[in-house]
Amino acid sequence: VLEVGSGRKPMIRSDVLCERYLADDLERTGEALVVDRPLVAANAEALPFQDKTFDVVYSSHLIEHLDAPERFLEECMRVARRGVIECPSEMGEKFIGWAFHKWFVRVEDGVLTLVEKDRPIFDATLSSFCHDGEQRRRDGGPLTRFYWANEHLFEVSFHWREKIPYQVIRIPPERRVQEGWIAARDGDGPAGGRVTAKQRVYSALSRATRRLHSRSLFVDILTLLACIR
Repeated sequence: VLEVGSGRKPMIRSDVLCERYLADDLERTGEALVVDRPLVAANAEALPFQDKTFDVVYSSHLIEHLDAPERFLEECMRVARRGVIECPSEMGEKFIGWAFHKWFVRVEDGVLTLVEKDRPIFDATLSSFCHDGEQRRRDGGPLTRFYWANEHLFEVSFHWREKIPYQVIRIPPERRVQEGWIAARDGDGPAGGRVTAKQRVYSALSRATRRLHSRSLFVDILTLLACIR
């Protein structure tokens, strides 16, 4: 199992992690990258693996960050036989909003559809409330409870096998607001984030679970890699 964009909380079952931004934690909400199993530094739009190397490729909250999501989807189909793509839905993006997300994502008649956003935040008032921990505490929790009770409205979980039916819809450049977007960068970037107590516990549980369920904890990365075309 390959996980692309593993970030601060990789899936327990993933055998190989892939992440582009090793130091810059801007798009990981300030938390450090977790490296508790083999990790390859690479761009999701040009994965450095041989064809059909993996049984499954998994990504969570990655595709909405990408400049060219169609390249990532083609790469997923190239390196794996099936997979799962999870991300905020169009409603989730409009309800909460992140200035480093570039796409609204929805599923229409079995087709994964990505529509380019015209501005960083759809509704600034609602977004600021959702991102402000103090306001949420004063709210007493109803908004949080509403979100988790209706998670299917705010999240996309798209399963595919052999082929990903998708469409990418871009808007005319003149419609896209240029100010307010946020993006991580390659290289050193900020300090690399903080390792939280929750991350330490999660990593320990992850290692224990994989010892129980993985046929082998050893992965020879060199046998999986291919030269970038």
